Amino acid sequence: NSSLPTREYESLQLQARYRISNNWSVEGHWTHQLTNEGNFTGEGTNTPGVSSNFGDYPEILGPATDRILPVGRLFTFQEDKIRAWTTYNLDFGRAGNLGLSLLYNYNSPLTFSNSASIPVPAALLANDPGYANPPTSVTVFFGGRGTEEFEESHVFDFAATYGLPIWKSLEPWVKLEVENLFNDDTQIFGNTAISPNSAGPLDANGIPTTFTPGVNYRTATDDDDFVTPREYRVSAGIRF
Repeated sequence: NSSLPTREYESLQLQARYRISNNWSVEGHWTHQLTNEGNFTGEGTNTPGVSSNFGDYPEILGPATDRILPVGRLFTFQEDKIRAWTTYNLDFGRAGNLGLSLLYNYNSPLTFSNSASIPVPAALLANDPGYANPPTSVTVFFGGRGTEEFEESHVFDFAATYGLPIWKSLEPWVKLEVENLFNDDTQIFGNTAISPNSAGPLDANGIPTTFTPGVNYRTATDDDDFVTPREYRVSAGIRF
Protein backbone atom coordinates (compact mmCIF):
# COMPACT_ATOMS: atom_id res chain seq x y z
CA ASN A 1 0.00 0.00 0.00
CA SER A 2 2.71 2.42 -1.02
CA SER A 3 3.82 4.26 -4.13
CA LEU A 4 7.46 4.19 -3.03
CA PRO A 5 8.37 0.79 -4.53
CA THR A 6 9.13 1.23 -8.24
CA ARG A 7 9.76 -1.02 -11.22
CA GLU A 8 10.11 0.23 -14.78
CA TYR A 9 10.45 -1.90 -17.88
CA GLU A 10 10.85 -0.81 -21.51
CA SER A 11 12.13 -2.88 -24.40
CA LEU A 12 12.20 -3.25 -28.15
CA GLN A 13 11.55 -6.49 -29.99
CA LEU A 14 12.38 -7.04 -33.64
CA GLN A 15 11.57 -10.13 -35.65
CA ALA A 16 12.15 -11.04 -39.28
CA ARG A 17 11.85 -13.92 -41.73
CA TYR A 18 13.45 -14.34 -45.14
CA ARG A 19 12.75 -17.15 -47.57
CA ILE A 20 15.89 -17.87 -49.58
CA SER A 21 14.23 -20.61 -51.66
CA ASN A 22 11.22 -22.92 -51.49
CA ASN A 23 13.23 -25.26 -49.25
CA TRP A 24 15.36 -22.81 -47.27
CA SER A 25 14.39 -20.02 -44.88
CA VAL A 26 16.10 -17.86 -42.26
CA GLU A 27 14.32 -16.13 -39.38
CA GLY A 28 14.75 -14.85 -35.84
CA HIS A 29 13.92 -12.30 -33.19
CA TRP A 30 15.89 -9.92 -30.98
CA THR A 31 14.75 -8.40 -27.68
CA HIS A 32 16.65 -5.38 -26.37
CA GLN A 33 15.86 -4.11 -22.88
CA LEU A 34 16.00 -0.34 -22.70
CA THR A 35 15.07 -0.17 -19.01
CA ASN A 36 14.54 -2.81 -16.37
CA GLU A 37 15.18 -1.05 -13.10
CA GLY A 38 13.65 -0.06 -9.82
CA ASN A 39 14.10 -0.26 -6.08
CA PHE A 40 11.92 -3.32 -5.49
CA THR A 41 12.12 -6.73 -7.13
CA GLY A 42 8.52 -7.58 -6.34
CA GLU A 43 6.87 -10.98 -6.48
CA GLY A 44 8.81 -14.09 -7.39
CA THR A 45 7.90 -17.67 -8.27
CA ASN A 46 5.50 -19.00 -5.62
CA THR A 47 6.07 -15.85 -3.53
CA PRO A 48 3.10 -13.56 -4.28
CA GLY A 49 3.38 -11.57 -1.03
CA VAL A 50 7.05 -10.86 -0.40
CA SER A 51 8.00 -8.40 2.32
CA SER A 52 10.26 -5.36 2.02
CA ASN A 53 11.80 -2.54 4.04
CA PHE A 54 9.41 0.06 2.65
CA GLY A 55 7.70 1.85 5.50
CA ASP A 56 9.72 0.04 8.17
CA TYR A 57 11.12 2.29 10.92
CA PRO A 58 11.24 5.38 8.67
CA GLU A 59 12.83 7.56 11.36
CA ILE A 60 15.69 5.07 11.79
CA LEU A 61 16.22 3.60 8.32
CA GLY A 62 14.97 6.52 6.25
CA PRO A 63 18.27 8.46 6.22
CA ALA A 64 20.00 5.44 4.62
CA THR A 65 17.45 4.82 1.87
CA ASP A 66 20.09 5.14 -0.88
CA ARG A 67 22.01 2.24 0.69
CA ILE A 68 19.03 0.11 1.72
CA LEU A 69 16.63 0.64 -1.20
CA PRO A 70 18.71 1.96 -4.11
CA VAL A 71 17.29 2.30 -7.61
CA GLY A 72 19.16 0.24 -10.18
CA ARG A 73 19.05 -2.70 -12.57
CA LEU A 74 16.83 -5.52 -11.28
CA PHE A 75 17.99 -9.14 -11.28
CA THR A 76 15.83 -9.85 -14.35
CA PHE A 77 17.78 -7.30 -16.40
CA GLN A 78 19.27 -8.85 -19.52
CA GLU A 79 20.16 -6.29 -22.14
CA ASP A 80 19.90 -8.50 -25.22
CA LYS A 81 18.41 -11.85 -26.11
CA ILE A 82 18.68 -13.17 -29.67
CA ARG A 83 17.22 -16.28 -31.25
CA ALA A 84 18.06 -16.83 -34.94
CA TRP A 85 17.56 -20.01 -36.91
CA THR A 86 17.63 -21.45 -40.39
CA THR A 87 15.75 -24.48 -41.75
CA TYR A 88 16.40 -26.48 -44.90
CA ASN A 89 14.16 -29.21 -46.29
CA LEU A 90 15.37 -32.05 -48.54
CA ASP A 91 12.51 -33.72 -50.45
CA PHE A 92 13.31 -37.27 -51.56
CA GLY A 93 9.89 -37.92 -53.03
CA ARG A 94 8.51 -41.37 -52.11
CA ALA A 95 11.73 -41.95 -50.15
CA GLY A 96 10.66 -39.32 -47.63
CA ASN A 97 11.90 -35.89 -46.62
CA LEU A 98 14.61 -34.61 -44.31
CA GLY A 99 14.34 -31.31 -42.45
CA LEU A 100 17.50 -29.71 -41.04
CA SER A 101 17.56 -26.82 -38.60
CA LEU A 102 20.26 -24.80 -36.82
CA LEU A 103 19.38 -22.41 -33.98
CA TYR A 104 21.63 -19.70 -32.51
CA ASN A 105 20.98 -18.53 -28.93
CA TYR A 106 22.57 -15.38 -27.55
CA ASN A 107 22.03 -14.21 -23.97
CA SER A 108 23.53 -11.05 -22.49
CA PRO A 109 25.10 -11.36 -19.03
CA LEU A 110 22.86 -11.71 -15.98
CA THR A 111 23.29 -9.03 -13.33
CA PHE A 112 23.62 -9.14 -9.56
CA SER A 113 24.16 -6.78 -6.62
CA ASN A 114 26.81 -6.68 -3.93
CA SER A 115 24.63 -6.69 -0.83
CA ALA A 116 24.88 -8.02 2.71
CA SER A 117 23.20 -7.79 6.09
CA ILE A 118 24.78 -5.58 8.78
CA PRO A 119 23.85 -4.62 12.36
CA VAL A 120 21.97 -1.32 12.35
CA PRO A 121 24.64 1.32 13.09
CA ALA A 122 24.44 3.42 16.25
CA ALA A 123 24.22 6.56 14.08
CA LEU A 124 20.87 5.36 12.73
CA LEU A 125 19.58 3.99 16.04
CA ALA A 126 20.16 7.46 17.51
CA ASN A 127 17.07 8.52 15.52
CA ASP A 128 14.86 5.98 17.33
CA PRO A 129 11.72 7.84 18.51
CA GLY A 130 10.98 5.07 21.02
CA TYR A 131 10.06 1.85 19.18
CA ALA A 132 9.42 -1.09 21.49
CA ASN A 133 11.49 -3.32 19.20
CA PRO A 134 13.82 -1.28 16.99
CA PRO A 135 15.54 -3.08 14.08
CA THR A 136 18.76 -4.95 14.83
CA SER A 137 19.94 -5.68 11.28
CA VAL A 138 19.36 -4.45 7.73
CA THR A 139 20.54 -5.39 4.24
CA VAL A 140 22.64 -2.74 2.51
CA PHE A 141 24.03 -2.41 -1.02
CA PHE A 142 27.60 -1.66 -2.02
CA GLY A 143 28.00 0.28 -5.27
CA GLY A 144 24.31 0.27 -6.14
CA ARG A 145 21.77 -2.28 -7.38
CA GLY A 146 22.54 -4.56 -10.31
CA THR A 147 26.02 -3.18 -10.90
CA GLU A 148 27.76 -6.53 -11.42
CA GLU A 149 27.57 -8.95 -14.34
CA PHE A 150 28.50 -12.50 -15.17
CA GLU A 151 29.30 -13.75 -18.71
CA GLU A 152 27.34 -13.66 -21.94
CA SER A 153 26.65 -16.95 -23.73
CA HIS A 154 26.51 -18.15 -27.34
CA VAL A 155 24.90 -21.55 -27.90
CA PHE A 156 23.94 -23.46 -31.05
CA ASP A 157 21.25 -26.15 -31.27
CA PHE A 158 20.77 -28.59 -34.16
CA ALA A 159 17.80 -30.69 -35.23
CA ALA A 160 17.15 -33.18 -38.03
CA THR A 161 13.72 -34.66 -38.75
CA TYR A 162 13.09 -37.49 -41.23
CA GLY A 163 9.59 -38.41 -42.33
CA LEU A 164 8.47 -41.21 -44.66
CA PRO A 165 5.01 -40.90 -46.28
CA ILE A 166 3.22 -44.26 -46.30
CA TRP A 167 -0.34 -43.59 -47.43
CA LYS A 168 -2.13 -40.30 -47.91
CA SER A 169 -1.35 -38.24 -44.77
CA LEU A 170 0.05 -41.21 -42.82
CA GLU A 171 3.72 -40.51 -42.13
CA PRO A 172 5.99 -42.01 -39.44
CA TRP A 173 8.87 -39.73 -38.46
CA VAL A 174 11.97 -39.65 -36.29
CA LYS A 175 13.74 -36.57 -34.92
CA LEU A 176 17.27 -36.06 -33.59
CA GLU A 177 18.04 -32.95 -31.52
CA VAL A 178 21.40 -31.80 -30.21
CA GLU A 179 21.20 -28.92 -27.74
CA ASN A 180 24.41 -26.94 -27.16
CA LEU A 181 25.97 -28.47 -30.25
CA PHE A 182 29.51 -27.27 -29.48
CA ASN A 183 29.24 -28.01 -25.73
CA ASP A 184 29.78 -24.43 -24.61
CA ASP A 185 30.59 -24.30 -20.89
CA THR A 186 30.19 -20.59 -20.12
CA GLN A 187 29.55 -19.76 -16.46
CA ILE A 188 26.42 -17.60 -16.42
CA PHE A 189 25.97 -17.23 -12.65
CA GLY A 190 27.70 -18.01 -9.38
CA ASN A 191 28.15 -17.26 -5.71
CA THR A 192 27.59 -13.61 -4.72
CA ALA A 193 28.26 -13.75 -0.96
CA ILE A 194 30.25 -10.84 0.53
CA SER A 195 31.09 -9.57 4.02
CA PRO A 196 30.90 -5.87 4.96
CA ASN A 197 34.25 -4.40 5.97
CA SER A 198 33.40 -2.80 9.30
CA ALA A 199 37.04 -1.87 9.86
CA GLY A 200 37.12 0.22 6.69
CA PRO A 201 35.59 3.61 5.79
CA LEU A 202 32.04 4.35 6.92
CA ASP A 203 29.46 6.68 5.38
CA ALA A 204 27.64 9.45 7.26
CA ASN A 205 25.22 6.89 8.70
CA GLY A 206 27.93 4.57 9.98
CA ILE A 207 27.44 2.00 7.18
CA PRO A 208 30.60 0.36 5.75
CA THR A 209 31.44 1.51 2.23
CA THR A 210 33.69 -1.44 1.37
CA PHE A 211 33.31 -5.21 1.51
CA THR A 212 35.34 -8.40 1.45
CA PRO A 213 34.38 -10.99 -1.20
CA GLY A 214 33.53 -14.42 0.15
CA VAL A 215 35.85 -17.36 -0.52
CA ASN A 216 33.55 -18.55 -3.34
CA TYR A 217 32.68 -15.11 -4.70
CA ARG A 218 31.77 -15.29 -8.42
CA THR A 219 32.57 -19.01 -8.56
CA ALA A 220 30.06 -21.64 -9.63
CA THR A 221 28.40 -23.61 -6.83
CA ASP A 222 25.64 -25.36 -8.80
CA ASP A 223 25.15 -27.01 -12.19
CA ASP A 224 22.66 -24.28 -13.09
CA ASP A 225 25.47 -21.72 -12.87
CA PHE A 226 26.67 -22.95 -16.28
CA VAL A 227 25.08 -23.16 -19.70
CA THR A 228 23.27 -26.49 -19.99
CA PRO A 229 25.83 -28.97 -21.39
CA ARG A 230 25.36 -30.79 -24.67
CA GLU A 231 22.23 -32.94 -24.73
CA TYR A 232 21.01 -35.48 -27.28
CA ARG A 233 17.32 -36.18 -27.76
CA VAL A 234 15.61 -38.68 -30.02
CA SER A 235 11.88 -38.75 -30.58
CA ALA A 236 9.55 -40.53 -32.96
CA GLY A 237 5.92 -40.45 -33.92
CA ILE A 238 3.29 -40.87 -36.61
CA ARG A 239 1.43 -38.12 -38.43
CA PHE A 240 -1.98 -38.88 -39.90
